[in-house]
Amino acid sequence: MAKYSPELKAEIISKYNQGMATSIQLAREYNLNSRVVRSWIQTYRLQGKIRHSRNKRIFDTDFKLAVIDYYQTHEVTIAEVAARF
Repeated sequence: MAKYSPELKAEIISKYNQGMATSIQLAREYNLNSRVVRSWIQTYRLQGKIRHSRNKRIFDTDFKLAVIDYYQTHEVTIAEVAARF
C-alpha cells in the first residue's frame, strides 16, 4: 500500500473543503483511487486532523473490545469506526 505525505493529503482535503473539486475529480487529478481520497476526507471530518501514514501496529485487548463495543452500540459503518479509531 502506498504511503502519502500529510502535505499531499492536506492539499487534497483543502481543495475539497473549498469546493474546488469533488473527491472523484481530485482522485483523477492526483492519480489516486477515489476511495482513498474519500477516506481521507471522512477521517478529517470525524477527527479534525490529517492522519499520518501508520506502521503496522499492535492493539491490546482493551482497545479491541472498545472498538467492538462502539460498533455495536452506535449505528455506524465499519468505515466510520475505522476512521474514528
